[in-house]
Amino acid sequence: MEIASSLRGHTPVWDVLFLFFFLAAGFFYGVFLGRDRLLSLLIGLYISIPITRSARPFMHSILATNEYVPALMFACTAGILYMFLFASLFRGRRSRHGGWWQVLITSFLATGLAVSELARLLPASLQSKLSLPIHVFILSDIAHLVWLLLPLVGIYIASRRVA
Repeated sequence: MEIASSLRGHTPVWDVLFLFFFLAAGFFYGVFLGRDRLLSLLIGLYISIPITRSARPFMHSILATNEYVPALMFACTAGILYMFLFASLFRGRRSRHGGWWQVLITSFLATGLAVSELARLLPASLQSKLSLPIHVFILSDIAHLVWLLLPLVGIYIASRRVA
């Protein structure tokens, strides 16, 4: 009953758009990046999470007026780390794309991790406007833990050879 009352008056259009964005981003990441770049992106995401969390108090003391700085810093840090990691880890290697299913699974899991972390870095005033399903599947502590752990399974799946 609590769920039904919280959804009353909520327009599901934003949830549908969010789901569409999530599926489209996961698909296009997989199609355009390939396995090696996805692995670099995942490693960059995992490294940028503690960097952003550690730098958050410092950022608030300097840039207290802008609540979006942590999310922007996370995205920039992940992007920079991705470029450095891909250039150094896979230098001189022939790019392997892996099986299409490996790449798609890994790309959806990487997208989920990035979306979960970015959503948690948004200002509380904006988070409170998100719907209950997004809170349950993206913002809750258990959902965040799941999104932190699932890409590790994706890395394992993507690192296996396709027969």
